[in-house]
Amino acid sequence: MKQKNSLTEGKIFTPILLFFIPVMLGNVFQQFYSLVDSIIVGQYLGRLAFSGVGATSSLSFLVIGFSTGLTSGFAIKTSQFYGAKDEEQMKRSVATSYILCIIIGILLTLVAVLCTTPLLKMMQTSDSLFPYAHDYLITIFLGLGATIFYNMISFLLRAIGDSRSPLYFLLISSIINIVLDIVFISVFHMGVSGAGYATFIAQLISGMISFIYMWKKYPILRVKREHFHFSFDFAMEHLRIALPMALQFSIIAIGLMIQQAAVNHLDALYNPTRPDYLIDGYATAYSAANKIDSFALQILSSLGTTMATFCGQNYGARNYERIKKGFKVSTIFGTILCVILGAIMILFGAPMIRIFSSDIEETIMGYAKTYLIIQGSLYFFVMLIYVYRSSLQGLGLSSITVVAGILELAMRALTCIFFTQFLGWIGVGFSNPAAWVGSDVVLLIATIYYMKKFSKQVKEGTFGVLSKDKGRMKVEPKHS
Repeated sequence: MKQKNSLTEGKIFTPILLFFIPVMLGNVFQQFYSLVDSIIVGQYLGRLAFSGVGATSSLSFLVIGFSTGLTSGFAIKTSQFYGAKDEEQMKRSVATSYILCIIIGILLTLVAVLCTTPLLKMMQTSDSLFPYAHDYLITIFLGLGATIFYNMISFLLRAIGDSRSPLYFLLISSIINIVLDIVFISVFHMGVSGAGYATFIAQLISGMISFIYMWKKYPILRVKREHFHFSFDFAMEHLRIALPMALQFSIIAIGLMIQQAAVNHLDALYNPTRPDYLIDGYATAYSAANKIDSFALQILSSLGTTMATFCGQNYGARNYERIKKGFKVSTIFGTILCVILGAIMILFGAPMIRIFSSDIEETIMGYAKTYLIIQGSLYFFVMLIYVYRSSLQGLGLSSITVVAGILELAMRALTCIFFTQFLGWIGVGFSNPAAWVGSDVVLLIATIYYMKKFSKQVKEGTFGVLSKDKGRMKVEPKHS
């Protein structure tokens, strides 16, 4: 099997960088979906509509993040087979991923739509924001199938080392999204639902184009009827990696929902004594700051996506030393990124918030600036999460990352409860860094443990994943 975009050969930094840049640009452009929705909603429908859409971020992340974790987990199995140069098993993996995505997509859409209202109420969403948040979420969840479809294709392309193509499709999709946002909201007056429909249509088009491209460009990803022969054991091997990754996203999302609830609670305490222009001021500041902050986090997460594919391919190729060096290179590169991104957030984060709405008060701007300074100063700790969590997932060790996620959730919840009580808005800002540090402890210990374990396997000749037993991957001695 000829490999055009392999990450298993050559220097370490160059292929990581070349893979990272398109992934980063793709993630940034994907973030435009949310950003453009927010800008157009804020400019045409006002601050409360903007805040209402912003208040949905944690809940939408709960659902969309779960689906993203599944699709990326399925693709890790594909990358391992690709690294092992096992084309038939790789095609079986692709077909199995399709089947699982259809089943899970239908179930997830039904659950998400039915649970939207009770979850928004549980998060103490204010009466003024509730209708905007509800209408936007329902639209987004009804279009979940399109999101899953696009993510599956893009992760399959990345699994074989092609990180550029998904970027091109996203560029097209972003333009479509912008145009439809303006048309649906300003021309057809569809309100916040119009923004949701625009995102859905743009994602669907992007997915269809990327599928056609993948089918024509990469014969190794073309599946036939025989590849769809369903094996429960083979499917479970995919879910063994994918479900912990999906749960990891969900755990993070639950923590963010708790954080959003803490923000809503702060507003509920102070709104009765505030003038009208500061009603739901913390929610507005939180929404605006998160939109800016998310760009930095998407860049750092792109390094994680890169390392998941890098480790997956090299694990399949049984390149232990290359994996080991990849950890060091990515950590150094990630640290440099943190310094640059942190400086941008601290110096320019607040002025960028003005693009969302012209009627954001200076007091609210001050809240947002404080939040961005705290986050930007401590990006190093979230970078470690992305690099080491994704690397472990690429090695098929996604279960341990769930433990790290649980500790992250616990730390975020505790700091939201106690820090907010004593420090108010500043407590909200520090809840994320506290959660990052908690997760880092588990991930670093796990990484050291498994690297020592792999080193021992290399000496014994048992490192790698090659054979199949009832569809389940297992290690076999490597013969010289």
